[in-house]
Amino acid sequence: MMEGVWSMPFTSYNRSLQASAMIRDMGKDLIGHDTSSILVTFLIRLLANEPSIYAAILNDHEQITMNKHKGQLLTWEDLAKMSYTWRIAEDLRIFPPVFGCFRQAVKDKEYNGYLIP
Repeated sequence: MMEGVWSMPFTSYNRSLQASAMIRDMGKDLIGHDTSSILVTFLIRLLANEPSIYAAILNDHEQITMNKHKGQLLTWEDLAKMSYTWRIAEDLRIFPPVFGCFRQAVKDKEYNGYLIP
């Protein structure tokens, strides 16, 4: 009975619920879209600025495709052979798609005269 009262339209509580749901949905869209686009942007930037890395990745892929017939799909073994391609994951470390990963020290530590709480 009470839950029907809380969800009545045009009440301040109902508007608050709708606003919370809208903010939550917008956050999901941002998290799902923005992180992927940032990752792809920095990956393309890395490959454009480092021709040697691009050439090594291209060589990795050409070695795999030389042994494939037209239309044949990649296998897990093929993916495992792409050794240089897997190293591109380093791009995630250099340019993380989600910035601001905060850490907290487990115990106080003094380093070069500075106390890290």
